[in-house]
Amino acid sequence: DLERAHRSLHDVVSTKNAAEMQSEVFKADLMKSEALYKEAKLKISSLQSNILELQEKGRLFDDLVRKQQTGEAEILNLRKLVENTEESMRKLVLKDAKNQEKLLNAEKKIELLGMDKSLLQKELTIVTDRALRVEENVKKLENDLHEVTIKKDALLLQLNQGREELEADYTLKLETE
Repeated sequence: DLERAHRSLHDVVSTKNAAEMQSEVFKADLMKSEALYKEAKLKISSLQSNILELQEKGRLFDDLVRKQQTGEAEILNLRKLVENTEESMRKLVLKDAKNQEKLLNAEKKIELLGMDKSLLQKELTIVTDRALRVEENVKKLENDLHEVTIKKDALLLQLNQGREELEADYTLKLETE
């Protein structure tokens, strides 16, 4: 029985040794696992930090892309505005040139009308002078006509008186004869 007890003890010691060895291996594995766990936890923390950092950078990048798109749209609108403004300016320059030409033509017409007015005023002065002289001549002729009419009437009266006298003399002579 001793042997059995010995064997049993040996088995127990062997089992104990095996269990201790397993315990040592388990402790070593546990320490390795803890180290790996800590390392994994650090990597996860680092990756989470990187993810947060990348998310922030992504958000900033998205903001920059939106700003760029907004800026490009604004540039496009400004280019269109510049094109429209340039077109309006070209039209205004053409209109101004036409207006300048019209103004120049109007100034020429005004100058010609001024010359015509001056000539017409001279002609009016000449015609007015002629009309005044004609009027004076008409008055003079009317006065002459009036005087001639008076003389004619006087002469007709003398003629009638002379005729009557001649008739009376003739009648008298006929009666006396």
